[in-house]
Amino acid sequence: MTQDTPSRSLDKVIVRLPDGMRDRIREAAENNNRSMNAEIVSRLEASFGMDIPLVQGTVNTVQGFQAIAQQLVTLTQNPQFQAFIKGIDQPSSKEIEHLPKDEKQPSSPTKADE
Repeated sequence: MTQDTPSRSLDKVIVRLPDGMRDRIREAAENNNRSMNAEIVSRLEASFGMDIPLVQGTVNTVQGFQAIAQQLVTLTQNPQFQAFIKGIDQPSSKEIEHLPKDEKQPSSPTKADE
């Protein structure tokens, strides 16, 4: 005859565990001085208490970075932006006029530069 205990009236769930997971749960339960069932329930309860706003904030931050990265890609493909950047790399004739005579000519690469 089956004993009628309070735990018999609780919901039961069959779960398929990946290889090695049962051993990990058993070991954790032993370390925490509780049954495997109590270990699983404790860990599930803890997971429901996670800070959801913090997780959502992290997701929003990552999505914001992704949007910025996409804008940068679009910007660097813009011909006007490319011309602007090219202009930064090359000094204007006015800038060259103000340079000392020895800095006006680009120097040829030395063996140390190669």
